[in-house]
Amino acid sequence: MPKCRSCTTLLWGETVRIPRLVWALLVPVLALAITVAALAFNLRTSTIEMHAYEFDRSGHAALARNIFRWECSRLKAEACLWLRLEHGILLEKAVPDLTRAVALYSKSCDADEEAGCIALGTMYEHGLGVPQNYAQAAVLYSELCGKGKAEGCSNLGNLYAEGAGVEEDSSRAAVLFTKACDTGNAKGCNGLGGMFTEDRGVTQDYSRALELFTKACNAGYANGCVNLGTLYEYGQGVTQNYYWSASLYSKACDAGSAEGCDRLGDAYNEGHGVKQDFSRAEALYSQSCNAGSDEGCSDLDDKYRREHENEN
Repeated sequence: MPKCRSCTTLLWGETVRIPRLVWALLVPVLALAITVAALAFNLRTSTIEMHAYEFDRSGHAALARNIFRWECSRLKAEACLWLRLEHGILLEKAVPDLTRAVALYSKSCDADEEAGCIALGTMYEHGLGVPQNYAQAAVLYSELCGKGKAEGCSNLGNLYAEGAGVEEDSSRAAVLFTKACDTGNAKGCNGLGGMFTEDRGVTQDYSRALELFTKACNAGYANGCVNLGTLYEYGQGVTQNYYWSASLYSKACDAGSAEGCDRLGDAYNEGHGVKQDFSRAEALYSQSCNAGSDEGCSDLDDKYRREHENEN
């Protein structure tokens, strides 16, 4: 008996004849269904990341970090990159394709998406995937700030404070940080707090800095916790308290801050607010160094050198 060319076997073993015309119509429909499903998955993934960006900008940094960590674990390059740029977190085996990221963020920014423009500006600012160009970063941040986007104002404030891509202007930086902080941007509050501690653009006021760093830290911004811990460590605007400073450094380190880990290492090395533990200090310096902190690497080198000298 000749083989039936238009027959197919169903899951339960029954063989049925399906006309060629039906097959001709069915195959494209199945292909379309698969394509739609794939697009829907990509859209859902993109939506997840966009929500994470919104959480990050609205002060819910801890929640955003958890989302980005999950996305990064799924080898989503953009999530890995955001963790690195915004929070100083570089996950092992999570090195994003910077060239691809630049292309994606450029396309996103051209579509007037805030997250894409912020990320693209940050890449120009740090020279990641593109030649470092502070002026181009300033243009991108300025456009966003002009549209009332707090993240753009905060990042532009940093450039004015450092004189990077624009003429240094501490007063302008303070205004930009204030504008960002007033809309709930934790990074802006942290930047403004720094201006009050350094007597730049505003009159030095440690009490006001304490309020601002507290606001940034409570919103989950790790560097805000580091700066708040510094005030407690040195008794600036508050009664000196090594226990609280170490606790704040620990909170920042747990959130992925390389500087927080380095400061906590100092606390264990000196026995300030915690029981002195040289091994723990060394581990924290190493963690900080591996996360890209020059200070952490320097402290780790100093510790190795002192230990070597003591052995001799």
